Amino acid sequence: MPARLHPFGRRAVHPRAIRTLVAAGACAAMLLGATGCGSDGSRATARTTTTGGTPGSTPSEVSDAPSTLEGSAPAPASNALVVTAADMSFQVSGPVRPGTAAITFDVAAPEAHMMSMFRLKDGVTLDQVKAAYAKGEEAVQSLIADGPDAIAGTPALVGAGWSTTATLTDLQEGTYVIACFLTDADGHDHASMGMLGTVTVTGADADELPEADGTITLDDDRIELPDGFDGHGTYAVANSGTKTHGFQLAHLDGATTLEEYNTHIGRSMQSSTAVDGGGGTLAGGIDSLAPGSTAYLTVDLPSGRYGYVSAPDQTGAGLPPLHGELTVS
Repeated sequence: MPARLHPFGRRAVHPRAIRTLVAAGACAAMLLGATGCGSDGSRATARTTTTGGTPGSTPSEVSDAPSTLEGSAPAPASNALVVTAADMSFQVSGPVRPGTAAITFDVAAPEAHMMSMFRLKDGVTLDQVKAAYAKGEEAVQSLIADGPDAIAGTPALVGAGWSTTATLTDLQEGTYVIACFLTDADGHDHASMGMLGTVTVTGADADELPEADGTITLDDDRIELPDGFDGHGTYAVANSGTKTHGFQLAHLDGATTLEEYNTHIGRSMQSSTAVDGGGGTLAGGIDSLAPGSTAYLTVDLPSGRYGYVSAPDQTGAGLPPLHGELTVS
């Protein structure tokens, strides 16, 4: 993949789950499965409000307004931000305060999008970021205040007509750039097409944590989900492992298997083509959590089959070790 597709670093461009596929060239670590999960085979969540469009819908069936996203009803939050992806641009409702903050990512567009988020050095403007992006990775890196993994718990990738809300617990004050590094069918990255924006985080710290219906534990060798998980509710997502883990959901169409969809995503990322299609739709989640960190996810999944994955960096073919599938009725 050309360097300009990931000026903020390889980690930043591909959420952990996805980068697994890209490196392996086989699986899109962006799904909701159960093969490496806890013994109860339950599913995972984080204070991401994952809500869905109509399962199996085509781009032409996707509404152009976030309010029409089916099932889109994020849990109320006193400190909340809504980022909408539409027309190759970001629409931001900010500002938002530091501390505990719920970030809803709505994709009111006919294609999947991501919202990588990085804090800028004081005084850096969006115009400077755009100019640096045209020059390459090193130029952009010089404008960023923190490392690529400094922000934990941001929303994972979202497909057309879906929405996800991730609640971070330690958002720092400052100005952040948000970017989408996915590509269209012709290999053009979304950031260069206009999907670069900024979010201002300012004001008094917010410290009110959401009320959780249970805890999903991400470890280096398992995903342990709470008993009775049915695809609805708010859950703490805690990384008790020694490596960074993410949690990505995907709705699977028809008889498509998690491995088949992962393979499609991996090949799309390797070849810098659109990730859309392949028998599934990205349904959001948590991008990445550092060891010892926790985020929250609220899910309200329409009926259907889903897959999920959460895996550390790895190489090799096939599904990542932490994955699984489930049915929501």
